[in-house]
Amino acid sequence: ALRKERGIEGSRVFLCSGQLIERKNVSQLLSCWTRMDKKDALLLTGEGSQKPALEKQAKEWNLTNVRFLPYLPHDELFRYFRAADAFVTLSKEDIYGHVINEALSQGLPVIASQNMNAAVHLIRNGINGYVISLDDENGILGALNSSFEGMGEHALQTARQNTIEASAKEHLRFFSALLEEKE
Repeated sequence: ALRKERGIEGSRVFLCSGQLIERKNVSQLLSCWTRMDKKDALLLTGEGSQKPALEKQAKEWNLTNVRFLPYLPHDELFRYFRAADAFVTLSKEDIYGHVINEALSQGLPVIASQNMNAAVHLIRNGINGYVISLDDENGILGALNSSFEGMGEHALQTARQNTIEASAKEHLRFFSALLEEKE
């Protein structure tokens, strides 16, 4: 319904959300997108210093299947998560990458760079998404062009196992064990 309401067209819809800055590496995603099927759509949501240059790049490359959206508040962003088929982030570095948890919580398979701790710890290749190397554009394209059938349920299972409550329990277990060692 959201796709229809917002005029989002595409046989498959990919979402990328985050700051539009050098570290997030959206330029490489656009470069890869030049080799994607024109029936697939890419939604980029966020703001940042690179936004004008990225919009210009998309226009020069005639990427009519790429749409730039502004920064979206969480409730609106989650609506877009639910309207997408997959989430993609090619960040050059991220200490964690909480957006991966958010995408998984909405049943989205995730394609993410190996430079994000959340990707390395949460994504299982071919099960709930793909962890890719930024040096391997064919690998990135392979992940983008793969079938995501059945991955949504695995994404939800991963999210259910990685809640704030589960994290708190793990921290309590760790600190309890540490205290027992000292006694």
